[in-house]
Amino acid sequence: MKINDFSYGIIAIRKSTSNNWLFLLVQHNEGHWGFPKGHKDKKESDEETALREFQEETGINEVVIFSYLFWEEEYDFEKNKKIFHKKVKYFLGKTDIEKVRIQTKELKNYKWTNYKEALKLLTYSQSRDILRQVKKIIYQE
Repeated sequence: MKINDFSYGIIAIRKSTSNNWLFLLVQHNEGHWGFPKGHKDKKESDEETALREFQEETGINEVVIFSYLFWEEEYDFEKNKKIFHKKVKYFLGKTDIEKVRIQTKELKNYKWTNYKEALKLLTYSQSRDILRQVKKIIYQE
């Protein structure tokens, strides 16, 4: 039997000094690259969870999320001999803050990166698919 697991996160973007969009990726301690995310506390909305987790994992507390722009990914993974079905809801978020202070309990690295490099760094295909959709919106393709 699979255990359902839900997380909420933010796909953070900011403008570079050359006016190009950059994406914030984080590397989890297990090694994979993705977007910041985490679990709900009691009575939190999806957006409140995404904002809190983003702040905890990155140290950035100035981000505007667009709650009408969200994407979901689903995947299965094994941990402690149990199978989990993970569902993650990501919101698009914009910030002007460059400095990141990662939560070392869960993360070992981060990178603000351009679209092409982000596609290469992201570990999972669903995350890359979401990034492609985000690119279409922010560049209005």
